[in-house]
Amino acid sequence: MQARFVLDMPWGGVANQGQYVLFDLRFNDATTERYACSLSLVPLIVGNLTQYAGMAEAVRVKGRDRAIIEAAPYRATEVLNSGHAIDGSVVTVEFNTTHGFPVSIALTPEQALQTIDFLQRELLLAKDAPSQDPRN
Repeated sequence: MQARFVLDMPWGGVANQGQYVLFDLRFNDATTERYACSLSLVPLIVGNLTQYAGMAEAVRVKGRDRAIIEAAPYRATEVLNSGHAIDGSVVTVEFNTTHGFPVSIALTPEQALQTIDFLQRELLLAKDAPSQDPRN
């Protein structure tokens, strides 16, 4: 496989009155290159990279149902806020992240209840998890 190994994304910004997203990638040979893409392409790039990370993690752990844990693109550092739409159709939660900017998630009440169920299950599973990760 021939590819350049990306180490970091040290900078990002916008151009052309928000029509383009700019970002720098730093490679293992210590070079940095600037890239630009249209705003409409960003969700596709992020979604694809997230999917590829999940695929890689599934191969690494040999189990698809647990793969999302380490492939998550953002790590929350604190819960900042929560709220809801006036009509109750949506609830939101906002987190600070290790990336330095907050992430907001909007859910229907049904999705929020399902998320709570999933998180409760994961907390119970994590409590019984071995203290050493057998994959390492």
